[in-house]
Amino acid sequence: MPTINNPALTPAPDEVMVGAWAMGALAALGRISATQDAAECLARFFDATRAMGASAGLYSVLIPEADGELSSVTLFACDPGFAHGFEIGAAVMHPWLRYARQHTTAITGQQLPLQGPADEAAVALARQHGFGHCLLVPIAAGAELGRTELLCLGADADAEPVFGANEVRPLRALAHALAAELHGWFTLKLQASLLQEARLQPQDIQVLAWEWQGLSTKEIAHRTGMSIAAVDSRFQRLNFRLRCANRRAAARRAAEYGLLQSVPYSTAPAQRPSLKSGDAAAQGYPAGAVSPPPRRSASQPWR
Repeated sequence: MPTINNPALTPAPDEVMVGAWAMGALAALGRISATQDAAECLARFFDATRAMGASAGLYSVLIPEADGELSSVTLFACDPGFAHGFEIGAAVMHPWLRYARQHTTAITGQQLPLQGPADEAAVALARQHGFGHCLLVPIAAGAELGRTELLCLGADADAEPVFGANEVRPLRALAHALAAELHGWFTLKLQASLLQEARLQPQDIQVLAWEWQGLSTKEIAHRTGMSIAAVDSRFQRLNFRLRCANRRAAARRAAEYGLLQSVPYSTAPAQRPSLKSGDAAAQGYPAGAVSPPPRRSASQPWR
């Protein structure tokens, strides 16, 4: 069989190297979704960071709570000393997180706008712990949500420049893929932790979703077959369990924790919805989290 020698179709040596590097990185980050607890996820995050050519990594999540405060969870695939300066108070004011709360575009550390001595000190501390060069990848949580997520990959200032002008494009693509894997993992764990804390059933998730979508009490009653008084009573119980002052705040908290993202917008008549089985996963985040209560069968009435 004749062969076709077309130089335009033959990859250059550097392209072959980039391809092999990318395949190794993709294999490493693809293992994250199967992890069961935070320690295993951190180990896989560490492996993916190194496979991508970075020497340090950080993934941070800020979640607005019902009382107006922020809770924070961060994975540190870097020098442990950096974690001591990145507690919740410092994290909220850190220039990386401030950028992530206001933007969705990935940038390098050199492109990050600094707003004074405090920002300069925060960046200097990061440089001391492996983030001499860095790539910041904000993750959009969704419309009307205040949850903030950020992936930061770093390398020492004197290391091989993986973050240079030519190299940052493939790194950026891989970083987005890594951020998506970590976002998915964190969302499942956040869902599980709130399901356990508030003892929520699938029917609770649905009425919270309808509240988040703006349906009235009368519309929710029509869809569920409940009376208006029963709907109001159900929301009072949900407000208490979610530690919120009103039903809108309760729906917002459920949305911030990712519980409503799998519930579709619908104008169909009343149905008895259920959660996807994957939404109930749950070991390892936070400590002590377990699977949510068993579901009722579809034949059981709304209560």
